[in-house]
Amino acid sequence: MLSKLKQIKNNKNGINATIIIYLLYLEKRYHSLFLKILRKLVWQPYLCINLQPSSFTLQSLLTLRLPHPYMIIIHGGCRVGEHCTIYHECTLGMIETKSTKVPTIMDNVYIGCKSLILGGGNFAQRCYYRCR
Repeated sequence: MLSKLKQIKNNKNGINATIIIYLLYLEKRYHSLFLKILRKLVWQPYLCINLQPSSFTLQSLLTLRLPHPYMIIIHGGCRVGEHCTIYHECTLGMIETKSTKVPTIMDNVYIGCKSLILGGGNFAQRCYYRCR
């Protein structure tokens, strides 16, 4: 457990991102009802984000980077790979009127600010996505 905390600490995130990732990690690992309530009622509304632990594996949470963890929405059905960087004002989700497919983000993906990735599909390694 201590080595996992060191990995999160050495992830070069800001303090808010480190706390968010650590709380998501603990909620996913221990299935904590208290942390789920804390996430939904306190820090998600405060930071205007919607992150679901089901979108990540434990290893992807340890290697996730959120340089600016504000206004990020990730649908619960999305899958996010390892070593991903997600900037602020990003949305990963489905197009409700057309299909119920959600995107899958592979390893080593950088998602720039104000990106919208909607609908099904695999987004490959070392790709950069940004919408204007």
